[in-house]
Amino acid sequence: MKNLLVVLFAAVLCACQSSTHTSGTHKRKTAAKFKGLSRTYLLHTPRVSEHKKYPLVVVLHGAFSTAGQMEQQSGFSKVADEKEFYVAYPNGIGLFGKLQHWNAGHCCGKAVRDDVDDVGFIAMVMQDAMEHFPIDPERIYLVGYSNGGMMAYRFAEEQTGKLAALAVVSGAINSWEEGKPRTWEPEIPSAPLPVLIMHGNADPIIPVNGGESPARKNGRLYASTQDAMDFWKTNNQQPEAVELILLDNWGHDWPGPFFSNRAETPQHMKKYNAAEIIWDCLSDY
Repeated sequence: MKNLLVVLFAAVLCACQSSTHTSGTHKRKTAAKFKGLSRTYLLHTPRVSEHKKYPLVVVLHGAFSTAGQMEQQSGFSKVADEKEFYVAYPNGIGLFGKLQHWNAGHCCGKAVRDDVDDVGFIAMVMQDAMEHFPIDPERIYLVGYSNGGMMAYRFAEEQTGKLAALAVVSGAINSWEEGKPRTWEPEIPSAPLPVLIMHGNADPIIPVNGGESPARKNGRLYASTQDAMDFWKTNNQQPEAVELILLDNWGHDWPGPFFSNRAETPQHMKKYNAAEIIWDCLSDY
């Protein structure tokens, strides 16, 4: 009977360990709390070998979106399965799993007003993934879209040493209210960091040349894409590792197959896949 119990225990233990590393996307909780509830993220696991360490790409959704929507719209999980890397999709703070957004310092909404520690939360996501999965700490990459891109800039500035490279899509490095003094400025990064910036030149939400949003006209002014380029080239210690991709006649949607199949999509963007292009760039570092 004793031997039988040992065998059963070993079988259960193996099953638990193997399920932890099952390929696919799984929800994980962290020790971070908001309004008494655990903050969560999705982790996409490719088919892995137990004898290897793998890269991790952390992908931040835009305002009023979710980790699940970001996984679906970005296409990063499909690329991860093909190229063998993990993807974490953290959830911003929101209401009943909706209207989620990030405290990027200068934007946006309740997350800023409540001074939510999203920098600490994203660091916790990275740490949780490293503790439980075979992830190489030297190959952690951060990608952010829109408000998530703003958040990615902030994290990269304040926690530079945790990242191998950064990519921002349709995000601004700073913003402020018209007629009021700027209340927040980005920190100087502490180490060199390769940076890829991708932005549509027809973006009506966060204009590529900065200024007020043509679509929203809410009195908020955004720093330009050139401002972000200048910031990283000046402060990065690696100016040659800062790259800009301007997407001709593209708006504010994620530049990939989820959105590019629409009839009105410009022909040159029909097969564009930002996730593939970003990974090809980031994985060089």
